[in-house]
Amino acid sequence: MKYRILTGEIEHEANTFSKVPTTLEHFRSGALVLGDEVPPARRGTRTALGAAFEAAEKFGWTLSHPLVASATPGR
Repeated sequence: MKYRILTGEIEHEANTFSKVPTTLEHFRSGALVLGDEVPPARRGTRTALGAAFEAAEKFGWTLSHPLVASATPGR
């Protein structure tokens, strides 16, 4: 059986003391990678998502990867 797996990566550290909400613009200025830009950005990176690409190649999985995003707490 071939598997089709949805992957993604969203990183954000909540900061209870910040009065500034984290917006989409914070993710755009931090890291926002979409669709076909994800594999070259994460493959071979020794991250959890990088490992998913390695496993997909090893086991013949098909990955769907809509986004990778990270932002610091509200600025």
